[in-house]
Amino acid sequence: GEGVLGYQSYEELLSTGTGEALAKVNPEDVQTLMYTAGTTGSPKGCLLPYRKTLHNVLNAQLTFGLNEADVALCTLPLFHSGGLFIQAVPTLCTGGTLLLLRRVRGDPHRLLEALEKGKATWFLGVAFHAKLLAGLEKAEDTYRLEAMRFWAFGGEAIPYDVVEKLQVKWPHIALSFCYGTTETSLSIALPPSKRRVSSYLLAKSTRRAPAGKPMPHCEVKISEEGEILVKGPIVFLGYHENPEATAKAFDEDGWYHTGDLAIMDEEGYIYVVDRLYNVIKSGGEKILATEVEEVLLSHPAIADAAVVGVPDEKWGERPIAFVVLKPGFEEEPEQLKAFCASRLAKFKVPDKIIFVEELPRAGPDKVARGGLRKLVLGD
Repeated sequence: GEGVLGYQSYEELLSTGTGEALAKVNPEDVQTLMYTAGTTGSPKGCLLPYRKTLHNVLNAQLTFGLNEADVALCTLPLFHSGGLFIQAVPTLCTGGTLLLLRRVRGDPHRLLEALEKGKATWFLGVAFHAKLLAGLEKAEDTYRLEAMRFWAFGGEAIPYDVVEKLQVKWPHIALSFCYGTTETSLSIALPPSKRRVSSYLLAKSTRRAPAGKPMPHCEVKISEEGEILVKGPIVFLGYHENPEATAKAFDEDGWYHTGDLAIMDEEGYIYVVDRLYNVIKSGGEKILATEVEEVLLSHPAIADAAVVGVPDEKWGERPIAFVVLKPGFEEEPEQLKAFCASRLAKFKVPDKIIFVEELPRAGPDKVARGGLRKLVLGD
């Protein structure tokens, strides 16, 4: 009514407009210039068209079953694809509520309090968040999260045993997984489900949860080399002022090469196993960096770990591990090598283990492996 402070009628508001027509846009016009995380080098600017955003929003709404009653808690940065195009924009386009929380900074209580007080119905996180929540003892007794419909996790692959801890702690909350890149956004996903992660056919052998199945509005296939290829309206136009990188990213048939390795089970679920550049080729054998990292992370003294390949005159490449120890723990490199040797083939055991206070990161969920290689090579 007119008694409300700051009241202005709708008619008065319309009369203040200029009457200028909005600019016409084409689905192929660039809407956003978004930069990649730059895990292997300098970040590249991705030219994202309007049609990509539209189809990505449709995919997110379809996958997560979003509606106007949903309350999404967003902790991921809005200058990356996950926070902006998988959570924020789809939530707002559906008429839901978006809660923004600054960096969690390793504090699970802060995250859980925000979910509880905000009555969030869903949350999108990465492996870091899953491990943080799963590792908090008896958190479910303090934070019941009764409003939560589902967790969604993307970015780096989530160890299946970590996910199952979440399922035990909060059995009423469904789980969703998704895969995408800045260039493709949401292209593979698993809708919210309460199915135990260990029941998926390759979860135990790959030690990870499935990313899901190909989404609508795109084509996804796995090449003979095991690389994920994507085509369709959710794919970007190219890299800003970088025609060489653009030409290298697409093949002659228009497929975008993601650089991610994956396998598919008999049910059609896709498991992302590593990055192409994380495959260490040593003496004719292939070593997945993530496989070695998962063994290291199973050690009770290790808080974080990353493995990179460095040139070797005899073998071509050899693995080097960077390890962050938990507070109060002391370990010798040879002890950790012996631990790895008891769980890995001999050629997969790191030649060297380097202790660091923290791992350099490019974004919330990716280790800056290029920076680690420079530490070893000294350039």
